[in-house]
Amino acid sequence: VNDVVSLPFDAEELFSAVMEFGRTIATKPSNLAPMTGVVHSTGGIGGSTIASHLASGITSSVTGAKCCLVDLDFQFGEMASLFDVHTPGDIVDCLNTGERLDFDIISNALVDVGSNITLLPAPKEIPAPESIGTENLLHLLTILRQNFDHVLLDFPVSWSDATLSAAHSCDELLMVVDQSVRSLARAKKSIALLDSVDFPSDGIRVVVNRAEKKFFQVIGPDQIESTIGRQVVASIPAVKSGLQKLQERGMLLTDEDPRSSFAKSIHLLADQLTIADEEYEQ
Repeated sequence: VNDVVSLPFDAEELFSAVMEFGRTIATKPSNLAPMTGVVHSTGGIGGSTIASHLASGITSSVTGAKCCLVDLDFQFGEMASLFDVHTPGDIVDCLNTGERLDFDIISNALVDVGSNITLLPAPKEIPAPESIGTENLLHLLTILRQNFDHVLLDFPVSWSDATLSAAHSCDELLMVVDQSVRSLARAKKSIALLDSVDFPSDGIRVVVNRAEKKFFQVIGPDQIESTIGRQVVASIPAVKSGLQKLQERGMLLTDEDPRSSFAKSIHLLADQLTIADEEYEQ
């Protein structure tokens, strides 16, 4: 109160301050859908592949659920190519509209890529880093959360002020790693950065991609958990062949071979997220 009105209180000034605060509260969004971020520990880790298949898993886990997949890799995002789609607009086009941004504008850049899956793609050309406004990005994500049942963000390897703020606004982050020292070391750096902005430690969980079980395997799930300090919630098995060709055709392995160990692992991870969604809504 001391920052808003002067002392001693003046009834008219205090009333105006209270009314202004009331208008601020009234305009704050409510009933927002859960938002999950997929974080890449290193380049080429397969995080975008996990994100694209996880979107399908989420819509399969809950009948009628609509998931919006957002490609936040403004420089080299390839989610549109993974689904083999082309759109007249992209996320940067939406952000450039500034204060005029609403769901109608965003809809012009959205594209359906599967059953109840909608993609907001990255730009076709690399934008200037300073052109990505943090407030505009957070406003865009809020609008999406008001219009979908789940929002799934695919993050780039490198962090910026805008993407770090987007990560901080997520309900949960999935850190994608593999069984290499390099991946785990970089994951620890990203987790330390997220810790520095007070992201809840229990909101970061680990997904081991291309997991292999070898007799002399040194780095297993237990070692990964102790090294990173976060829970391993899924181990996605390595796919020996066929995945890349399917992606080149804009297809998902979970649709082509739903009984594969890869598909089963993705669906188990999606089930965990949707159960968390139900607890979040309650």
